[in-house]
Amino acid sequence: GDWAAVRVGTNNVVQIAAGGDSCFALTGEGHVFSWGRGESLALGHPITRIEALHPTTLLPIFLNIDTPTRIEGFVTRRVKIIEISVGTEHAVARDDKDVFTFGQNSFGKLGTGDVQDQLTPFRVPFPEKKTVERLMQVMAAGRTTLVLKHNPDFGTITYIFGKEGGSQDGTLVPRIIGDAPLSIARLCGGGYGASIYSAITAEGHLITWGHSSTMA
Repeated sequence: GDWAAVRVGTNNVVQIAAGGDSCFALTGEGHVFSWGRGESLALGHPITRIEALHPTTLLPIFLNIDTPTRIEGFVTRRVKIIEISVGTEHAVARDDKDVFTFGQNSFGKLGTGDVQDQLTPFRVPFPEKKTVERLMQVMAAGRTTLVLKHNPDFGTITYIFGKEGGSQDGTLVPRIIGDAPLSIARLCGGGYGASIYSAITAEGHLITWGHSSTMA
């Protein structure tokens, strides 16, 4: 189709992210705008689902969002988002200290402690630590969410929630990946169908881990 310019807030866009049927833009002011198919449930707005059924198909009715619309759930909390990552079914965002998720919650990938979908941003609770951990990065990877934090006593800590490996059960709350290197500097990506992830260490090494049913 034809390309067209899209105006997003003040147009001070610092990051673009897209996944499945949803698109996101993050502005320098810390606002997040989204647009796409409401059926994805991953747009961050409370109005995408109508509590009614289609008279013919008897399926839930969803509202699509055709133009970039600011996610007010962050504004009401006075949260300035600095990073967003989008998967096929969910999204994860962060400010300098908290992690927020929304979308479909299969396998518990929103970190809510259950599998209930979240139309609007949910602040993810993490285990309390004696030492404050600095939030470094978030990543929506397939049916999983990964969070990178730096612990001054140990190094980089990698948290995971959602689907892990070939298990049909999910991790409903954040847990530490015990065998992940303590020198990870950047998470790179993960697949939708396969729980395979990659990262770059501070030494410049590429590491991968995970599970795929297609691997020999």
